[in-house]
Amino acid sequence: MIILKMAWRNVWRNRWRTALTIGAICFGASLTIWGFCLAEGSHEQIIRASVEAFSGHLQIHRLGYHEDQRLRRAFVPDSGLYRLLKDRNPAITDWGARITTFGLVSVGETSFAAMVLGIEPEAESRFIHWDRKLERGEYLEPSDENGALVGANLADNLGISPGDTIIIVTQDYYGALTGGLRVVRGIFRSYSAELDRAAVLINLSSAQHLLSMEDRVNTLVLMASSNDRVDPLKESLSSALEDQDMEVITWYEILPDLVQLMELDNFFGLITEAILVLVIGFMVLNTFLMSVMERIREFGVMRSLGASPGRVVVTIALEAVLLSAVGLFLGNLLGIAASWYNSLHPLDFSGMGEEVYKFYGMDPRIYAMVSLDTVLIPNFIIMGVVILALIYPAFRASHIKPVDALARR
Repeated sequence: MIILKMAWRNVWRNRWRTALTIGAICFGASLTIWGFCLAEGSHEQIIRASVEAFSGHLQIHRLGYHEDQRLRRAFVPDSGLYRLLKDRNPAITDWGARITTFGLVSVGETSFAAMVLGIEPEAESRFIHWDRKLERGEYLEPSDENGALVGANLADNLGISPGDTIIIVTQDYYGALTGGLRVVRGIFRSYSAELDRAAVLINLSSAQHLLSMEDRVNTLVLMASSNDRVDPLKESLSSALEDQDMEVITWYEILPDLVQLMELDNFFGLITEAILVLVIGFMVLNTFLMSVMERIREFGVMRSLGASPGRVVVTIALEAVLLSAVGLFLGNLLGIAASWYNSLHPLDFSGMGEEVYKFYGMDPRIYAMVSLDTVLIPNFIIMGVVILALIYPAFRASHIKPVDALARR
């Protein structure tokens, strides 16, 4: 208890220097926590926007379909599979069946390559929200066997509008050439350049008829209740389907470019945080090095009275812990408060070009996300830097010779 009182007294021996060091730790901790929470929130928003654009959190296919997307790798989703998905609730919030194939879309003498998607309109309106992405026209009805939705860029290239008729030419399940007429019900913009340039959406039953696939599909798209549940959900589904020649693919396997983008963002964010934390480290180093140099006679007296070098190191370390604890406590209060506020009231960048954000399917408002990791990691980083900054001053203090120290004036 006495050593604690001494350490606390020594911390405040030079009030201005201590106040500046605590302020630096507080500022660095609060800014680091706030930055981590904003990064976590923005990444969660990007993931949500991406999976709701097309892919979903997970997809179930016939084994090998992800690498070789042929119609022959289709499957019939039986009642057992649907029961398996229902049993995984609330981890799975929704799902829908799809057929994906490629072909040509023509109007008159103009033709373009297209990705033809057979979807369940009612199901996908709940989690992919195609109905919210319509620029013109109306959404597909579940019973509409002759309608189609066309990507905005593809519609511009073909020169079509809602009410026009397109010709779809492709290969069916057995490899034979097939085609059909579809009436354009609406034009959508998904904020995915590939989809807007090439996608044509038709009803799942219409696609099955066109492609001679009967009740077959080649993809089940699943939405999880949160991104944290994706990996556990993949493991449980893969285990349940391992004897059925099926595979479960996650969004980050489908969208590796997005993963690399977030990793790059994390890298630059860490560089920024590292510079800030290094500044804190140098301030702590300066504070304790100056403290040691000013107290050489004091440490000499301690050594003369029988204090071991380890006791001197403990004294310096305890002072550093008290100083850091005050700074981190205040920094956590400010950082968590700012992050909590931004979780309710996001940073709004719409004034810096809202259309650019919308073009890429991103919300110009950035919400912070407060979690245990976003709070603990900055604290551990700063404490680690403080410990590193303490090594040299503690070494100097522990190696002071009593005779030399007492001879100083």
